[in-house]
Amino acid sequence: LLFTNSPNLVGDNTAFFDLIQINGGTNILGPSVTDFAVTSLTWSGTPTAGQSLSVSFVATNLGGATASGQWDDGLVLSTNATLTGAVPNGVFHFYDYASRSVPSGGSYSVSYSIGLPNVAAGSYYLIAVANDTDGIYEANYANNALAMPITVGVPDFAVTSLAWTGTPTAGQSLSVSFVATNLGNGSVSGQWDDGFVLSTNATLAGAVPNGVFHFYDYATRSIPTNSSYSVNYSIGLPAIAAGTYYLFAVANDTDGIFEANYANNALALAISIGNADLIATNFSLGSTAIAGMNLPVSFEVTNVATNAYSSYWYDGVTLSTNATLAGAITNWDWYGYHSTTSGGGYVQNQVIPLPGIAAGNYYFIAQTDDRTNVPDSNRENNLQVLQVTITNRAPSITSLTPTNTV
Repeated sequence: LLFTNSPNLVGDNTAFFDLIQINGGTNILGPSVTDFAVTSLTWSGTPTAGQSLSVSFVATNLGGATASGQWDDGLVLSTNATLTGAVPNGVFHFYDYASRSVPSGGSYSVSYSIGLPNVAAGSYYLIAVANDTDGIYEANYANNALAMPITVGVPDFAVTSLAWTGTPTAGQSLSVSFVATNLGNGSVSGQWDDGFVLSTNATLAGAVPNGVFHFYDYATRSIPTNSSYSVNYSIGLPAIAAGTYYLFAVANDTDGIFEANYANNALALAISIGNADLIATNFSLGSTAIAGMNLPVSFEVTNVATNAYSSYWYDGVTLSTNATLAGAITNWDWYGYHSTTSGGGYVQNQVIPLPGIAAGNYYFIAQTDDRTNVPDSNRENNLQVLQVTITNRAPSITSLTPTNTV
């Protein structure tokens, strides 16, 4: 018997045999070398493209030597039962920084979470590979991999209903909601955003200015196959002309979730949007207009539209040389929050300081929404003109009695 004096060192490919020959002849016990073989491969959950999958496998040391050290393992998603069919982004390496010791006949198990790549739905192979970069020297690498058939599904969101509450009015908030159903064969778990679009036509390309709304849900949502989710949001309709538009609900509107079909992610419904119509009436002065003095003024504002309107805006009074704003001498306006129902309104009671101007005939112009903050269907009736004579009061003369005599 001839014994070598080299120890059993895994990874030492020059240490060959503990007992190698008799009479210069036959190898009796075989090589004392590690030999990993994957003996089982499992996963939990529904394999879905673009989603995480928990995978585990067991590898057994069929060799005659203990494997000690650090090495990496891997998983591969393949179009066939070989590693050469790996799909793009379908190769996963996992390095274990802890030292492992696996004796002859012993096993080790690993559990990992992999993100399945964005592939079409169908049949694939998941391949578990022990010691996948050959960091440990082995007697046989051919049995390091085990392939199992795996069916990968893909989700497919479709918006199935869209609704809103209240009367759609330009410049006002509107409560909107929709329901989306996962019609695909893959479950979804994660975070994604949904959206609404106000368009001039039945395509997203017709979106009006400031008419695109994105909503990101920071909570993780899990939607199995054939299950649905609903969203409820409040959107601020932009300041647009009254008319018929299209409101779109869009699930997964920035494609954060990989899907089989994005064409059915949107649903559009025609929506009629109205405007407010504010008018200024009953303009009056509280006293005689005297240059350089304060003057009380009052006028009413009424919303004659069928749409209620609530917001902040300015109302004002202009002093003009003629019956138009073009002849303006000076202007006063007041900012405030106003809530008007259809046919409802409010009264502006203000005091204005008249400038020191020459006496004569002038015009006061009361104007609601004088800075055009409100999407108003008719601005011609926002004004009311009042012709006024402004006087100059003669200075008062007070007689004084002398207190000293010469």
